[in-house]
Amino acid sequence: MQRLRRRLYHFLGLAIAFSTIASLLPWQTSPLSWPSVQSPLSKDEKYAYATFLGPPTVYESDSASGTDSDLYFTSIRLLTYQLLHSPATRTAAQPPIPFLVLALPSVPASHLSTLAAAGATIIQIQPIHLPSTFNQPLTTPSRSRNALSKLRLWQMTAYTKLLFLDANTMLLSPLDALFTDAALSIPATTLPPNSNTTDPLTHPPLPPTYLLA
Repeated sequence: MQRLRRRLYHFLGLAIAFSTIASLLPWQTSPLSWPSVQSPLSKDEKYAYATFLGPPTVYESDSASGTDSDLYFTSIRLLTYQLLHSPATRTAAQPPIPFLVLALPSVPASHLSTLAAAGATIIQIQPIHLPSTFNQPLTTPSRSRNALSKLRLWQMTAYTKLLFLDANTMLLSPLDALFTDAALSIPATTLPPNSNTTDPLTHPPLPPTYLLA
């Protein structure tokens, strides 16, 4: 376990180094570059970046020192810096597009306060209750059990568009233009409900269209 932890830290260190070097290079043309937003976004639109943070698992706890080595928390700290502060990758919109961190109640308060202090917007969400089928030795202590809570994103209807980024995403350029890219803004038509989803108490009506790009 210690060897695996060292390898993970080594990988994260290389990723941070690569991101730093890439942000300093004088990129002239790059297939990875997107045009940044140069003018204020429409007042009728409400955009946000978002990610998900669950608690560290038993495999990421150091019982000897009483500390944790939550690499996902560390990665989100880096992502917060890249989206909100790094001159090479931060949002250029005015006002800046916020970065939402959807966090489960079991996430340590110290992690949330650290991210909030860096500028992230903490959104407390409740876990999605899973059937007993998931109560297995391999899934109970793992992050995959909490991953389905990402579906709470669909409940955040106050936003026109959300750009979800996994915690281990590494940026090379700003992403603001993705919100207004015409090819990524074509809504799809919602399928008609079936006989099992007609109860308005358990299955509220769905919107006529949705966007998933």
